[in-house]
Amino acid sequence: MKNTIKKPSRDKKRINKKAPLLALKYKLTWLPSSHELRVDLIYTPVQPGSTVFKYGEPDFGGQKDILTSLKNIQVDAPDSFKLNEATRTITVCHAENKPVHIHYSVIDTRPRNHGPMEQLFRPILTDNEFSIHGINLFLQPLFKKMLNKDVLQSVSWEKWPENITLFQSVDPQNRGDTLITAPVDKFVNGLRVSVMIAAADLQIQCFPVDNIPVYAIAKKDSVLHTTAFQAYMSGYFSSARKFWNNYVDHYYFIILLPFLPPLDKTENIGGMGLQNGHLSKYMSDDKSLSNFFIKHFSHEIVHNWIGLKVYMDMHAHSWFNEGFTDYISWYILVREAFWDAENFVENFNKNILKPHYNSINKNIHNSKIIDKFWNPGEDNSLPYQRGALFAFYLDNQIRLKSSNKKNIRNLLLSIQQFSKNKNENFKLTQNDFIRLTAQFLPEKQVKKDFTQYIINGDSIVFSSDNLCPVFQVHYQNNIPVITAGKKLKNFYQF
Repeated sequence: MKNTIKKPSRDKKRINKKAPLLALKYKLTWLPSSHELRVDLIYTPVQPGSTVFKYGEPDFGGQKDILTSLKNIQVDAPDSFKLNEATRTITVCHAENKPVHIHYSVIDTRPRNHGPMEQLFRPILTDNEFSIHGINLFLQPLFKKMLNKDVLQSVSWEKWPENITLFQSVDPQNRGDTLITAPVDKFVNGLRVSVMIAAADLQIQCFPVDNIPVYAIAKKDSVLHTTAFQAYMSGYFSSARKFWNNYVDHYYFIILLPFLPPLDKTENIGGMGLQNGHLSKYMSDDKSLSNFFIKHFSHEIVHNWIGLKVYMDMHAHSWFNEGFTDYISWYILVREAFWDAENFVENFNKNILKPHYNSINKNIHNSKIIDKFWNPGEDNSLPYQRGALFAFYLDNQIRLKSSNKKNIRNLLLSIQQFSKNKNENFKLTQNDFIRLTAQFLPEKQVKKDFTQYIINGDSIVFSSDNLCPVFQVHYQNNIPVITAGKKLKNFYQF
């Protein structure tokens, strides 16, 4: 018997389809004289009764009191709100599904005696410039169906001043004169991890690498605006994309700004990876592309993958997010001949092996590392050192086991593919890491090494038995010293 049920026509489907709901309309106003950003949010409820919003994240740079930056919260009658300071949540109560008008300010709450972390992660608002992360500006809606592609949000500026240059990482060509619209499901990896920078003397240059635009954002006469920097990006950034077999990003940006006084604790440079780019701040821009800048930029570029596309929980596994990033950045620097064997060895011995094996804290349990991670100093360096040493060790083990047919790149590509198949908020677990590494090394060995060197913090004893022939090792005062042959560049190929 023929099926007599009529299928709806394609035209009818098109007519019945609901248009996306523009639920969150942000209008931003910069008030330089009061050092604040004023936010007016029109919210059209997507669920009845009430909606919960969240502000900030203490784990973002270790800023435990970030809620102090949120001020002057108001909701127009007849609607109301309740603020829970412990959870940093705002519950907006609305009787009907009509637009709700929410108002608040974000202010600069840096303490007078503050360090580089505050300037990297907190809102910076002065009478002539500002820098702010999306996570500290926009409210995160905790919808029951958070990842809803039919719910949109928009961002616009109220009367942007003509004499001030604005850079918005989520829309690099937008100078404050165009509406930004995106689905709410892109909030976590869109507005929330974006950054906005504004200043009268801000200069933005754009140049192509692999046919995608690279934006260099800095003050006047910066190293970022030199031909040497463009040449570096053409080699290093292009090679980093090849390393990860990753060509989906439509642009990349690098922001380099000076630390603002007063600064209690000095640090030559600090940085953080962001979606499609990174932000760095420095004490002195010497206008030349020194090895100091090259090493820093290279680390932050690799964060476009490790820490964003491939991520482990920062509380438990900062060794991976930072130490593996360090090692892969060196891998690419050698491959692209920015470093020769001498540069690699000098960096590894001076900045990793010697300080780590000399440290009184080198053997502390992994669970204790994060407690002091956001404080510059020796404890801050521990996850970088422990992770880089383990990455170097695993790379050599995989090469030896596979007769040099596999290496750490194969492991990381496997991890990337595994993570890609998960949702946007996925964090690789310890068991995931062990299981994926066991594709290249015996599982029993992987578990033993992971527990011994990462969890318990035991020092790796390097020898000719666990290193590839290109490396040699000897000990001075119980500290391993690595040397490398001239064929190191061949070793770090892919």
